[in-house]
Amino acid sequence: MMLLTLVENAIKHGLNPVIEGGFIRVSASREGTSLLLMVADSGRGLRSRHGHGVGLSNLRQRLVLLYGGAAFLSLPQGNARGMVATISIPSADTL
Repeated sequence: MMLLTLVENAIKHGLNPVIEGGFIRVSASREGTSLLLMVADSGRGLRSRHGHGVGLSNLRQRLVLLYGGAAFLSLPQGNARGMVATISIPSADTL
C-alpha cells in the first residue's frame, strides 16, 4: 500500500500537470541491512508546498508504527524536473 501512495502521487502531482506525459519507474534494491523501495517519475518535480499531504502523512505514520525509527521516507526537495521518492525499511532478515 505504501508504494501505491507514491505511484498515485507521481501520477497526480508529477505527470498529470505535464502535457507531454512521462514515465514512472518502480524499483527495489537492497543496501546493507535495508530494503529500498523507489518510485521515480519524469514529471514536474516537487514544489515546496507539496510533500505534506494526507497520503504521505499516513505513509510516514505507517512506517513509524511498523518499524519505529528504523525506516524512513525520503523526498528530495527542489527537483526542477522529475522526482524520486524512496522508502527505506529494514530487510526481513534483520527484523
